[in-house]
Amino acid sequence: MLWRLPAEVNAAPLPWEGDVPPALLWGYSVFTTFRWPLSLPRLRTHVQRLQAHATALGMDFPWTLETIQESLSHLYSDTETVIRLTVLPQDVREETLSKPHPLPAHLWASCRPLPPESSTPLQVQVVSYTRPMPQFKHGNYLSDMYHYRQARQNGLDEVLRLNEAGHIVEAAMANVFWINEQGLWTPQPERDGCLPGITRAEVISIANTLGVPVQEKALTPKQVQAMQGGFLTNAVGGLRKLQALAPPSAKTPVALEWPQSAEVLFQTLKHAYLELRKES
Repeated sequence: MLWRLPAEVNAAPLPWEGDVPPALLWGYSVFTTFRWPLSLPRLRTHVQRLQAHATALGMDFPWTLETIQESLSHLYSDTETVIRLTVLPQDVREETLSKPHPLPAHLWASCRPLPPESSTPLQVQVVSYTRPMPQFKHGNYLSDMYHYRQARQNGLDEVLRLNEAGHIVEAAMANVFWINEQGLWTPQPERDGCLPGITRAEVISIANTLGVPVQEKALTPKQVQAMQGGFLTNAVGGLRKLQALAPPSAKTPVALEWPQSAEVLFQTLKHAYLELRKES
């Protein structure tokens, strides 16, 4: 079920009726996904990024944090669920695209059940492919989903994407962190070409609070072999431990070392993140 959220206060959300807009079919959209209920400060972070991405891609964004929270509270109350907010233009005809002003847009809300909590470590496939405009959370995840599905069919859990320089920059649906005796390593979004994830930023903030050094640098698969451990982050699954990586063109994963010190650091970060999520 899709809902169109109003920009006005005290206006009820409306179910979408009629044909799906061409903008959605072409991937001309931006979105954000999170667990619900969500605290106002954390919802603000999602809305601010959604607005920034929509504006950068030429779409109008008349909604406020207050109207969005009001609509979501009306729709979902205290139901625990996963919500996706999607912004897309109302019209993308040639004569519309040629105009210099922002495109009038719709804001849609959809939901799906929370995934089951899992502490099972992940085995992932390292793949070289291109994601267009990786700094935006946009509607074109075809390459990611294609390689993700192949990995799943090969008995693995996720994929890690190599950029053109041969560095591991992110997973299909998550950011990546590595652990060694020096602290944490994670790719830098603007330089390395990955999404500036909200959970990624929260983990960096937690690490800074705990006094754990964080280096923003992408690593090659060979450099990852010197890492003690690794994990993925996103707003739905939180922190997920990486157990093993299958190098490019190989289907057999190679296990990460995971000494006790790395395990303790990961569990400390995960516990702190779960405490942050409880505040929602």
